[in-house]
Amino acid sequence: MGSGRLLRRPITDAGWRRVVQLLSIPKRPFACVALVLRGACDQQMAPELKPGIATVRTHLRQARKILRVDDRVELVIAIVNLARFGSRDGYHHN
Repeated sequence: MGSGRLLRRPITDAGWRRVVQLLSIPKRPFACVALVLRGACDQQMAPELKPGIATVRTHLRQARKILRVDDRVELVIAIVNLARFGSRDGYHHN
């Protein structure tokens, strides 16, 4: 998996605050999303977050439902766009 990062430029603190403000993702699913952005698989997340793999998958399913995306790739794209541009589609909206 290389460096374990999916992003060339990390999301800034301001970007994370924007995501938190725009979404109502509870703390645990949000922690799972952050680990997905770092390239972690479900098996790697479970020990770090202390739930089992089934719980990690439930958290990720909840995050995908909130963001209205179908898979992990769309989840990453939506979060990165929210963090950087304030919208899911990657465009600035005024």
